[in-house]
Amino acid sequence: MLQIGWVDFSKEHRKRVLNVLSFLTQKGAVDELGIGVIRDRLADILFPGTSTIQTRAKYFFIVPWIMRDLEKQNLQPSLFEQKLAMAENKMIEVLKSLGGDGIIGEISGEKLKRKPAEIYWNGLRTYGIFRHHGLNIYKYIQVAGELGNEKLTRKQLLRSEDGVQIDDRDAFGLSKLGPSWNIIEPPANWQKELSINLSCDEASFLQERIITATASRHSLWAALLRDFSKEVKGLKNFIELKPFVEEMTEQIQIDYKLALNFSRLINGAHIRYNLIFFRNANIEEKETFYKQQWQEWVSDMSIFEFSSWDTENFLQRLLVRQGGTREFIRKWVDFAKRVNSADLQTLDNLIEKREIIIKGKERSKLLKAKEQSINTDYKAVGIIGYLQYRWPNAQRLLKDILEGLAG
Repeated sequence: MLQIGWVDFSKEHRKRVLNVLSFLTQKGAVDELGIGVIRDRLADILFPGTSTIQTRAKYFFIVPWIMRDLEKQNLQPSLFEQKLAMAENKMIEVLKSLGGDGIIGEISGEKLKRKPAEIYWNGLRTYGIFRHHGLNIYKYIQVAGELGNEKLTRKQLLRSEDGVQIDDRDAFGLSKLGPSWNIIEPPANWQKELSINLSCDEASFLQERIITATASRHSLWAALLRDFSKEVKGLKNFIELKPFVEEMTEQIQIDYKLALNFSRLINGAHIRYNLIFFRNANIEEKETFYKQQWQEWVSDMSIFEFSSWDTENFLQRLLVRQGGTREFIRKWVDFAKRVNSADLQTLDNLIEKREIIIKGKERSKLLKAKEQSINTDYKAVGIIGYLQYRWPNAQRLLKDILEGLAG
């Protein structure tokens, strides 16, 4: 974590330092140019059901177990939501008591804003653990809460004229949607004794769901889990997956190459962004560093296979509809194709205008770089290097599964 200290000689000096601290903690520090939507859509193709804030695979079981128990209580939506939050808060303490890393809310506790149910909901739908793929978590809570009233009404209607109750398990045991959860049973006393680690049965179940679920079975993620889980568990970067991808289906190879090539292309924009910032901030050492990075990127573009890159197909494949994003990608690729002869001032203007469009003038780092002229220790303002497309997060889940399978 970055730490900055100062001797409080004057209010002006203190103000300058606080400006830098505020500047470095502004929202969006890793997506200054608004390419997150493209990165995330590629990640959804490669590693469906994952997210950058997922921590451990066990939550794919904890959330369904909690919600299934709440369904049985016939709660109104508001009370269902309240009890869900209470149960998730309770799980923080249970998991902490048995130890382990990656426990969501370990530090913030009940103040946690994004709880596991929200964080893992897309994955639960993607892997078919939650059966009704079209329902978001808020609609599900509404339906689950109304279920109690529906059962009572149907129960009353199923009484015969003499008051004898008719045995209709389908009416009493299931909602109008059918069973919500495809999940294995929790261990005994799980609400009081719960490990963040997967059991062998849990690991086997989750692996099978990712590999066979309709929304994930043809992905890079499923192929890695099925065929190369042990081989890739120690890889540090997305690019290191390349030799394994070469043994996969043609579509996976196409998707992987698309992601890798986009990462190579857009890396130049992020390098240029940092170069502009440090130039504007008059930090010569950092400016020199990014000038070198820029030359390395220019060299990479000289061997880039532009003949096989189709920007329009790329944008259409990812359903990128935002006009500004589409136009920025088109212009950037055009610059990359002729980078050796491109006018760098025009290029820098494109970067500067793009940041203003994304963040506005008030939050623009490039416009305010001169105010941040003190010597700081940070290396980059925005994204730098190849995009990882959630590989580190998927890898953490993969390790959980392997450890569970190993007992």
